Amino acid sequence: MLFKKREKIKTGLLILDFLRSLIPAWKDIISSIKLFLCIILGAIILLPLTSRLPVVGWDWYFFFTAHHPVNNINNPLSPFFPYTKYLLAPLMWLPWRDSLALLSGITYLSIATGVYQSGGKYGSILLALLNPIPIFALWVGHPEGLALLGMLTNFTPLAFIKPQLTFWSFLRNKVLAFWAFFTIGLVLIIWPGWLQTATGMTWNHDGSFGWQALGWPLLLVGIFLLIGAGNDPWRLIAAGCFITPDVMPYHMVALLPAIGRVKGGWKIVVWLSTWLLFVGVGLGGNFRFINLLFPLSVYFALQTPIGYLNNIRAILISIKKYFSIFVVIFSLSH
Repeated sequence: MLFKKREKIKTGLLILDFLRSLIPAWKDIISSIKLFLCIILGAIILLPLTSRLPVVGWDWYFFFTAHHPVNNINNPLSPFFPYTKYLLAPLMWLPWRDSLALLSGITYLSIATGVYQSGGKYGSILLALLNPIPIFALWVGHPEGLALLGMLTNFTPLAFIKPQLTFWSFLRNKVLAFWAFFTIGLVLIIWPGWLQTATGMTWNHDGSFGWQALGWPLLLVGIFLLIGAGNDPWRLIAAGCFITPDVMPYHMVALLPAIGRVKGGWKIVVWLSTWLLFVGVGLGGNFRFINLLFPLSVYFALQTPIGYLNNIRAILISIKKYFSIFVVIFSLSH
């Protein structure tokens, strides 16, 4: 009886320690806040330059700044997380062209910061900025830069305003994964009808190259890549490109900072693969497979066969560990 009581106390302490480990360190929170403010301030300083960019931004005008009377972010049938309109509200105080210019600055500074954090220098930053992907995002007018800013600062609500690829980066450790699923769970509790609305939307856009548009075998490829991705955020995002059902060219903004991690000749290969998006988007149809060469090149530039196998072994060890904890808890509860 005493032994069983001690085991319950020991198990309780293990669970408590586990829950405590899910709380981010205070210094990390402060660093994220500082980074967030620096990028916003930098984007404001760059406004005289970004306001001159020759981008159209029609989705930003019609949908995100709600100039279209029906098809806009305030429509209850919008597929985006319901809180998106509240996070974008501060930008709505500005004239739409000014808010688009601010978004442009945030996009470019977030890409540059992500490259720098990944170990890239000025050359890598230039390669990440000078390619078609940011042009796609800003020409169409989508807030991918804000989502990337949320990803870099580990602020899940902001990252998930465009979660198609940012979500996968939060699987790199248990703390971020917990808060990612916590955010999604909270959304489903507060807005229970949102999931049905989002899944009921018509996907398979002409520009999409997700598995739903190009076939389910891509999903299998993505799972194969994911299980060996380890805790590297860029490999996780690269694998997620094959798993997410609806991927558009501008979503690839989240993967651009990987150029900072890539070394040697692979850096040029990865950069050149971003330009192939012009081919995949321009030709359309089955040629959309070409768009996936960018994430595929990132993955193989950052992974080795030995590393892949070691990551699978690590997953099996983790499954065994947590299964053992579950068995102990279950036995003590009976």
